[in-house]
Order: sequence, then structure tokens, then C-alpha cells
Amino acid sequence: MNIRIWTAGILGLPLLLLASCIRSTDGDVPNHEEAEQRTPANQVVLRPASVREIGLEVVEVHEQAIAGSIKAPALLTANQDLEALVGTLIPGRVSRVFVRLGDNVRKGGPLMEIEGLEIGEIKARYIQAKAQLDFAAATLERQKTLSGENVGSRKTLQEAQAAYDQALAGFQAEDQRIHSAGLSDEEVLGEGTTSTDHTAGTLIIRSPIEGAVVERNVVTGQHVDESATAFRVVNSAVLWADGHLFEKDIADLDGKPEVTLTATAFPGERFTGRITYIGEVVDAQRRSVQIRAEIRNPDRRLKSGMFAEMVIPIHTAQRGLVVPAESLVREDGAVYLFVARNDTTFELRQVEPGISSGESVEIHSGLHAGERVAGKGTFYLKSEWKKSDFAEEE
Repeated sequence: MNIRIWTAGILGLPLLLLASCIRSTDGDVPNHEEAEQRTPANQVVLRPASVREIGLEVVEVHEQAIAGSIKAPALLTANQDLEALVGTLIPGRVSRVFVRLGDNVRKGGPLMEIEGLEIGEIKARYIQAKAQLDFAAATLERQKTLSGENVGSRKTLQEAQAAYDQALAGFQAEDQRIHSAGLSDEEVLGEGTTSTDHTAGTLIIRSPIEGAVVERNVVTGQHVDESATAFRVVNSAVLWADGHLFEKDIADLDGKPEVTLTATAFPGERFTGRITYIGEVVDAQRRSVQIRAEIRNPDRRLKSGMFAEMVIPIHTAQRGLVVPAESLVREDGAVYLFVARNDTTFELRQVEPGISSGESVEIHSGLHAGERVAGKGTFYLKSEWKKSDFAEEE
């Protein structure tokens, strides 16, 4: 009988020890008085030694003038002022393609060559109009000379002038036509060509801008016309960053300021630019206004389609509570602070952030002047809270 009682006592000992334990960051087993005081789920209790070891800093919150910045998510897109869709105004068959996808081309660089009967006809009409103009100009000059010597008649001079004017109009029309088609005077009347070279039915399609070929839609032998987009060329030295600014923040925006941008692909790096456009209409769903900034990208590292974040400086005379940016704890879409109840006890409290200046953040609600919050070392507090929260769930 005694043996059974002794065995039960041994088995019950671990349960008594477990009931006497509470959360401790140093791993010490608290006494029985501490066991009666359970730590709330939204609190973290440290021992003084732990506070010293992690170098935890506590900051007292005061009201101060707010002048900072607003962060806005953005999407990088091609600058339409530095983008070109290239095709042909004259139908024909592609005889050669000079570039591949991703190639860099200079302004005026060849992209493809097309051939067709209409191209030869346009060149021939230009050459004919040029010859008629040259003949009319020579005739007019001769009649002017004769008239000055009182040899030619006034009527003949007037007829020569009319013929010249008519020839000039015809030439200008043909000259405009070849330039619209993408031809130059040198290509039609270039020196060093044979009598048939400049009248051949071929046309070189050239890039109107410097940039990279980001789209190619033609192959050799393909028939193209004025409705086809053969190439898309983009110069990404300057990109657009499109974002949205909340309605409540519009009044704090001072003109079109310089902005900094961070891209998801390059964490820690900053790119610069300037806001060039502020929308005129508030989005009914987001309650926000579209903004656009031109971002300098001289080394072409940023790419169209990347996600980024704009930091927009603002200037305001309002005052409010400001905490260090490192004090913020983000969890499940909400923002929290560890508010010090004493030197070793910290309460996790949800707050509503406002304007951010990079190193500090305004707090709209959830905090009062004179309260103290954890600054440096907040990450350690979050880790301890997550561990204790996980242990309670188990």
C-alpha cells in the first residue's frame, strides 16, 4: 500500500514543477509567488540582465513639428516620350532584318529593308520632279539674263517664272512623300550609285530614336503594310514611376518635388527623379490620386514592369507624436509598438501611423505624449513575443 502512494507522488512531481513555471527570457525558473502572476499575451517581461545584454533603448514620446515624407507604391513603366513603334508607310516584302531582340540601336540606325514596286515608283517620281525643277530653274535664270540685256520679252520671262513655280511645287510634294516614307535625298540621289541603284524598289526602315529593341514582329519574306508594327524601340534612360497618393495627403504635397525610389529588385539602393504629373480626378475606390515621376536610370538597371516604392518629401506645419521608424512592428497588415510599462515590462499596442520621414514616423492614434516606447532592440522584443505566443497556442 505504501509503495503505491510513493509511486504516485513521483509521477505527480513533474506536474507540480510545470504548474510553477511562467515565461522567462533568461530561462530561470520563477518562484511560487511569480507563478501566481501570469504574463498577459500582449506583454513581454525581461529580466534586467537581458535588457543590458541586448542593448535595448527606450524613447520617451513628445509632440513635435512634423516634416517628413510619404511612401507610395509604384510600378515602373516605359517613358512614352522615349518609346517608338516602328513600321512602314509603304507596303512591301521584308528582304532583310538587321537587328535582333535586345539589340541597342542608334537614332537613324537600320532596322529592316523592304522591297516593292510602289517604292520604286516613288523614287522615280522624285527623280523626275527634281529634273523638271532643275530645268525650270535654268530656264528662268536664262530669261532673267536676257531680260536684263533687253533681249528677252517680258511675257517669256513670266512664262519661265510660272513654269519654275509649278516645277517647284511638284518637287516639294515628291520630296515630302519620300521623307514621309522614310527615305532621304541622299538615299534617292546618293553619290557613287549607278543609274539603277537609286531607283531600285527597296527601302531601309530606320529607328527614329536611340534605344533597345524590345519587340520584333517581322521575319524575312514577310509582307508588311502601314497597319503593321514591325519593331518597338525603348530608351530606358528615364522611366516613369506610376503610383497613387491618398486623398488626405494631397494638401501636404508642395508642388512637384524631387523623389527617391527603391525597387524590389535592388533593396537598399536609391534612385532619384521628379514628380511630373498629379492626377485631376480622385479614384472613387482607393480615394487616391494618380501621380507620376520621371526616374533617372542612366545605367539601365531598372526595368519597365518592376515594382517599386516612391518616397515623396512633404512640408507641413502640423505637430504630432513621432517615434523612431525602427520602433514599428508590422504584423498581419497592422502596425504595433512596444510601450514600456516599466523598465522590464513592454506592452504590444496597435497604433495608426502617419507621415514618415525615413528615420521617424508620426503616430496618429494609439499613443500618448510622455509614454515610452522601445527603439533599438525592438526586433528582440518581437522575437520573444512570437516565441511566447507560439508556446501558448501549443
